[in-house]
Amino acid sequence: MSADDWYECPFCKERERKVREEQYGKVPYEKFKVLLAEAAVEHPEYEGQSETIRCDYEQFLDENGNWRFKGGMECALCGREWDADVTIKPKVGRG
Repeated sequence: MSADDWYECPFCKERERKVREEQYGKVPYEKFKVLLAEAAVEHPEYEGQSETIRCDYEQFLDENGNWRFKGGMECALCGREWDADVTIKPKVGRG
């Protein structure tokens, strides 16, 4: 099954940014490349991809006329997860 959407993980980008700021110019270049690679990619199948959060969801009207949204997201690198189960009641109409 394919994902509904893909996103960049702000937590993984922050980890990579910290390595750039804290290590660049302070360690030998070869070591810096290794540290950066470790921060950016924990799973080789995602190397070169910036969007590592998979989002799957469904939306529908339930038997009471409520709009339902159920979904979840997970980052393949850091493992963070988000879950949603939202019910929105309809507004009173013109009738």
